[in-house]
Amino acid sequence: MKTIFSLILAIFLSVFLVGCAEISSNQQPNLGYIATSAPVFLSEKPTQKIAFISINDTSGTGTNFDQILSANLSDALRQNGFYITNDENKATYIIKGNLNYFARFILREVDPFARPFFGRDIFRRGFYRRGIWDDWDDEYELQSYVYKAQISLLIRTQNSVKKGKKTSVQTHDYTTNLNWQSDKNLYSKYEMSQILSAKITEQIINFLSN
Repeated sequence: MKTIFSLILAIFLSVFLVGCAEISSNQQPNLGYIATSAPVFLSEKPTQKIAFISINDTSGTGTNFDQILSANLSDALRQNGFYITNDENKATYIIKGNLNYFARFILREVDPFARPFFGRDIFRRGFYRRGIWDDWDDEYELQSYVYKAQISLLIRTQNSVKKGKKTSVQTHDYTTNLNWQSDKNLYSKYEMSQILSAKITEQIINFLSN
């Protein structure tokens, strides 16, 4: 009898610790992964660090991503010695982006600890397919999300070059698509838009620094 009690106690503690670990990991989300459609290496870097930022959102997700990214990117650029201007003609670094799409994919997995072992029909007609149990009660499912997004990015550098009495402006354009995917999580679209903004900001700062 003591052996059975000890076994039940051990199982309970293991389930409890796993749950605590999941909560702890959810409190510190991974920012996800970015793949670029083309490498970005700035061959020309103006000495004056004056940045103009223009972010659009045509994804239709309604998360105000353009405002979130504009604010985060402005703060990060200031911390890296940039002056932010609203006049594109005065900027030496022009940064333009657009959120092309921002999608959430639902993942459903069976919770092995939710279904009772006694008094209920354990064997169901459902079968496992692509992470979803067909004909399975929702109350016995663990639901999580994976987010995917694409941001088109343009970084343009402008340098004033004097040749004799004339001054000309030399520009270089660097373009790429930033394809982002999150880890499995339980966050809302608004929360994930903030996480996405932090990741894109980090990536843009890396482009400007390297």
